[in-house]
Amino acid sequence: MPRELVESSCGSGFKYQPRCDLTHKVSVFYATQLTHQWQVILRRPLRFLYVILLIIFCRDQSILFPHPYMEADMAENAMTEKEFRTLRRVIKPFSRLNVFVYKLTGGRVMGTLTGRPVMLVTMEGVKSGKTRTIPLMYVPYNDGVIVVASQGGAPRSPVWYKNLIANPDIIVQYKNHTMNLRARQVEDAEKAEVWPVCVEHYHEYDDYQKRTDRNIPVFVCEPR
Repeated sequence: MPRELVESSCGSGFKYQPRCDLTHKVSVFYATQLTHQWQVILRRPLRFLYVILLIIFCRDQSILFPHPYMEADMAENAMTEKEFRTLRRVIKPFSRLNVFVYKLTGGRVMGTLTGRPVMLVTMEGVKSGKTRTIPLMYVPYNDGVIVVASQGGAPRSPVWYKNLIANPDIIVQYKNHTMNLRARQVEDAEKAEVWPVCVEHYHEYDDYQKRTDRNIPVFVCEPR
């Protein structure tokens, strides 16, 4: 990633940090993700909605997916209520967009996050009874996957956590591959065994757990 010399926010002097300005993020996104399918999407009226959501996402991305030079501070400081409200406001529209594009392109576009693969998890809402699909980090495990209810280290579990508890049967899509799985929340002893697997595939999980007093729920999802 290109680097630039910026003034340190924690003291005097300068240090090298990865660039995270909006222009750079957008340029990198287009350079790495623009495919024929994406060009078709951009020709449609939804391109305006996408651009707006992309700007919102890039502006607040540091809250959801911190850059490496921010991780030390994040691990030491709990998420504030303002950050939590921002997280909830941003993640819902972006998730819908991510699901739409992922399904349309088979995961070729918006199928990764910070270079790590993303999967779609479809479940039944505990209150509405309607089918819900959300993008989550892809953590393969045995013949299934692991689902981590981290929500960026927020003080509360994501809304879909209750869905999995009440309705554990889920459908996972990774690229063009679909799996029918059953989610099982692990106890602390088993979590200690599978947590290194989670961190191996998305190391930010470790920082999320340090950021909150909440014991982040982990689900092992196995074939049914």
